[in-house]
Amino acid sequence: MQDDRALAVQILREAHRFGYRRMARARDAALFQGEMAVLGCLYGCTKGAEGPLSPSQISAELGVSRAQVTSALNSLEKKGLLQRQPSQSDRRRAQVTLTEEGRAFIQGQTDLFVEKVTHIIRQMGQEDFLQMVSLVKAAFQAAFQYDREHPEQSPRGPRHTGEGRERD
Repeated sequence: MQDDRALAVQILREAHRFGYRRMARARDAALFQGEMAVLGCLYGCTKGAEGPLSPSQISAELGVSRAQVTSALNSLEKKGLLQRQPSQSDRRRAQVTLTEEGRAFIQGQTDLFVEKVTHIIRQMGQEDFLQMVSLVKAAFQAAFQYDREHPEQSPRGPRHTGEGRERD
């Protein structure tokens, strides 16, 4: 039986290997990870009847700073994937929406992700996959609890513990 530290190093190595493979495949992609997160937030949050989001709402949803969101929004707007417009109720505030090109792009990425996960489910079987999802969720909850208990060790400082809105 391995000790906890050895297991932590093992999962870190696997995460790095997975990340390096993803980065190698994404080198030709025109978007950075933060930009994809913003597009995903807009796509996931606006599929219902919620309408456009403010940069503050995106920041809160993703658990990142307003400056990080603003940087991603500037880049995505230049690429024609989203647009910012003054709020109808308060012209000083911006509202962010996907353009048709942005919506088509993120829908395509979502479709690819669903196809890949469907393949993983077929390979693992539903029971093992559901068990894995449950274990990953428990691991993230434990990580968030650690961040709350040790805010001084959070990579982004005490205000950012990595938690956005709870999702199932």
